[in-house]
Amino acid sequence: MKKPLHSNKKKRVMSAVIALFGVCILVACIMLTRNVTDISQTAKIVIIASGCIVLVTALVISVILDREVCRFKCQKCGHQFKPTLTAYLIGAHFPMKRHLKCPNCGEHGYCRVKIYEK
Repeated sequence: MKKPLHSNKKKRVMSAVIALFGVCILVACIMLTRNVTDISQTAKIVIIASGCIVLVTALVISVILDREVCRFKCQKCGHQFKPTLTAYLIGAHFPMKRHLKCPNCGEHGYCRVKIYEK
């Protein structure tokens, strides 16, 4: 049974919102430690470390959500595929393109994002 396409688009938007949330939390933690002078150095380190943990967690969730709903289309042969997690993470990318290797023809290039319907 195919999922409605709009629900997968919502998941993609949600993954971006989650990543942005993580960045905002880290920035808020850094600003808090810079502006509050009456807390110890250890407390500042704990606050910033907590912000980093929230950011990493948000980015992991964002990558999982985005990779789940996206497939990529090779520019040369038109094959649609889901890249490996390693290729997904290290591939240079723009919002709607990612530099990947097509498993069908072996071509390296910027592949377009296609929202996947299950």
